[in-house]
Amino acid sequence: MDSFSWGIGAALRTSGEVKPRYKMQSLAARDIRDNSALAALAKLGALADAEWRVLEINVQIERQRGLIEKLAFQGHDIASAADILEGLHVSLTLAVRERHRVYSVLHSMGPAR
Repeated sequence: MDSFSWGIGAALRTSGEVKPRYKMQSLAARDIRDNSALAALAKLGALADAEWRVLEINVQIERQRGLIEKLAFQGHDIASAADILEGLHVSLTLAVRERHRVYSVLHSMGPAR
């Protein structure tokens, strides 16, 4: 049975392969000079990209946990698989920080006009 993630990434299936829907967006202040329609699109693109990265890493973590359970059940060494899981957790922490940064920048810019 497929599971879905709700929110900005609602259209992405979390049980299948997750692919980026947007190219990475730069959110530097110099890139967005006013509250034009282009700036609003850039805001949405950056937000979608940040949300997608968190979603993708969560899917990878779940896959890795499943692999570790399978390897442990079969009596295999799970040290390398556990190291990869730890690295995924670090990546998730960094992605969540980036998402928070994007939210902060968007909040400080105010609504698009």
